[in-house]
Amino acid sequence: MLMLIVSKSKCRRFCDHYTSIAPEDRLRFLTTLSKQYGVNQEAVVQVARSVVSAQEKGETLLLMTEERLRHTLIPQYQQLFSKIGRLEGGVKFLVDMRADILTHLPGVQSEEYKAHMRILQQTIRDLLALWFSVGFLHLQRITWQSPCDMVQKVKI
Repeated sequence: MLMLIVSKSKCRRFCDHYTSIAPEDRLRFLTTLSKQYGVNQEAVVQVARSVVSAQEKGETLLLMTEERLRHTLIPQYQQLFSKIGRLEGGVKFLVDMRADILTHLPGVQSEEYKAHMRILQQTIRDLLALWFSVGFLHLQRITWQSPCDMVQKVKI
């Protein structure tokens, strides 16, 4: 599987480029991203075949082949999204990108592209769920001394 080597500055440029695209033109960008940088389906088929043959050669080889299959099933853009999530404002960027995907998804005519787009949004959803698990949250008490912008974010 081809892994993207992504620096912090390239992640920032990616975010800046995406946000500079007119909202109505983002669908083409998202479909290209989802298809060209998703899972390498040929590699998945090849490794899946080797899982079948590894069954006959012992558990150690089978486990190693299963690990290769798991690795092959990770979309290439997942590494990019993981690094974007570490940027200041990166999580918000991914939330907004996922909202764009969900907005555009019903209008995608091609079932193939629709499937790729679903996987793209599910990848972002899964990363967000991982990052927002209870153990990673930092809760703060809101008092009269809390900053105004924090209080404004809370809707009663």
